Amino acid sequence: MAETLVCEILEVMSDIHLRLAQLQEQEMESRKLEAIYGFVEGDYQIELRFLAEPRMFSRLAQNMAGSQLSSDEIQEYAMEFFNVLCGRFLSELYKATNTTARFYPTRYELHPDLMCLKDQVMLSTLYFISDEQELAAFSWSAKPINDLLRRSINVEA
Repeated sequence: MAETLVCEILEVMSDIHLRLAQLQEQEMESRKLEAIYGFVEGDYQIELRFLAEPRMFSRLAQNMAGSQLSSDEIQEYAMEFFNVLCGRFLSELYKATNTTARFYPTRYELHPDLMCLKDQVMLSTLYFISDEQELAAFSWSAKPINDLLRRSINVEA
């Protein structure tokens, strides 16, 4: 579900095409990345993250706006994309689990701690590469989501 949402929303909003990539952590660490974070509270608590190369965020924003933008405007457009993505992600979780949650405002970081990607116990991460070879990653807190999905499957059974 997450792969489809990321690819579809990015393509619709900015005409950037992504595909799932099998990346090594070193590949992500060797590139400059920026990150957008969101937090969810309610029936469950999770953190959502989208990391991408600055040139991808710039292209995303400029394609959305149809013009050149300042760095602050690029961040605003990138966060708008992330808000739409997270809203759809939570909507799909609601459909699957009938649980409610509230998404809190995002935070943009120019120099994120990439060690978070190594913590595969806490996060599920999908890695992507764009049509112009830009790297991106979408992560979410794994355990709460897995628990919700397990519970909803057991209730249906």
